[in-house]
Amino acid sequence: MSWSGSARRSELPSNWTQIRNTVLEEEGFACRICGGEANQVDHIGDRMNHERANLQALCEQCHRRKTALEGQMARYRLAPVRGKRFEPHPGMRGAR
Repeated sequence: MSWSGSARRSELPSNWTQIRNTVLEEEGFACRICGGEANQVDHIGDRMNHERANLQALCEQCHRRKTALEGQMARYRLAPVRGKRFEPHPGMRGAR
């Protein structure tokens, strides 16, 4: 992930590198989703909660997919259409 131009970096604690390394080592550098080689640490829920229980090791591809799905679901919840909220595509209903 490229941090250039991202405001997200400033939201992370000053010891993020240490936290990140600990998570990756504890999870054996294995992606929790696909089992591939993890090189990133993801916030499972609240992105401002940096506690270990809220962090997981993911590979870049799974992290990208998870983040995109979360963004898409957030848009469905927030964007009104003719006074109603977007209804997700039937194939995405189980992803809530």
